[in-house]
Amino acid sequence: MRAQPAPQGMTYMHKFLSKNKYKPLYEIGDDAPSIFFEIWYTCGHSSIRARAKAIAVSLTKKLQRWMLANPKPLEDLRAQRDEFFAFIFILRSELEMGMDCAEELMEAAKASWERNNFADTSRLFGVSRAELDSVRTGPWLELLMRILIMDYINILLTANAFPTSYNLRDAFEVLREHRYSCTNKATGATAAHFHDSFYLATHIVYALSAYSGIKTRERDVPWLYRYCRRSFVYWMKNAKRKLKDVSTYVDIDGVGCVVPSLVPCLSLPPSPPLASLLAPPPSISLPPFPSFLIPASVAASSPL
Repeated sequence: MRAQPAPQGMTYMHKFLSKNKYKPLYEIGDDAPSIFFEIWYTCGHSSIRARAKAIAVSLTKKLQRWMLANPKPLEDLRAQRDEFFAFIFILRSELEMGMDCAEELMEAAKASWERNNFADTSRLFGVSRAELDSVRTGPWLELLMRILIMDYINILLTANAFPTSYNLRDAFEVLREHRYSCTNKATGATAAHFHDSFYLATHIVYALSAYSGIKTRERDVPWLYRYCRRSFVYWMKNAKRKLKDVSTYVDIDGVGCVVPSLVPCLSLPPSPPLASLLAPPPSISLPPFPSFLIPASVAASSPL
């Protein structure tokens, strides 16, 4: 019985994104098909996974065709950066789902990389390594996810196709010293900072676990899990108060974020530690990537 609401929800979202010749899909962008990709990626129910993948593949193809036919202005670096990362997030989904259109999107991403000189990592992320300490809590969330997807693409899905001068290790070094707001009597600007801190903390867990693909140990970062749990308790207490006072705010989306962020330390089988995966892969032992995922400089020097 518990599995019934999932197909109903997927049907509703699919119909919504398909309205007006897929206008909502194009307006939302890569976050839209990723909903169904993540269901397929994480769900243990075979029929739900199959349906989620079918919808994800269909919407991803639609979105890719639209994006390639409607490129962002070449003179707008911010728009070019957003477009490149949309390509990269979609590319991850296509490679994981084994979609044939991944090669075309890879070529578009490479063209954007070269055209915008994104080999300069400060242009790619909009901030240099030396400036990471000054990044505010709110912007850190998007920045962290972008650093994560670049490491994920370079290490796990391609042969370091888009090398960067700094990576997750650097981000974690800075985030370890970052200030996170607590929940007690948060009002005004403090409440806004708590909201940003809460979402950033849950996504640090996602980054540590490489999208829940690596087992994380709570004893390695006890402060982070303690913060997530205390924040979760705060929202649950607010939910109880809401039964008596409907004006009490409860961040349902936040609760949805914090619960899976605690899962990797509880149930996943052991995997190599994150640090070992962040080391650059030696060219002599590259995985059997398709040729379009291997940079020409690497392919020329590799016996594979």
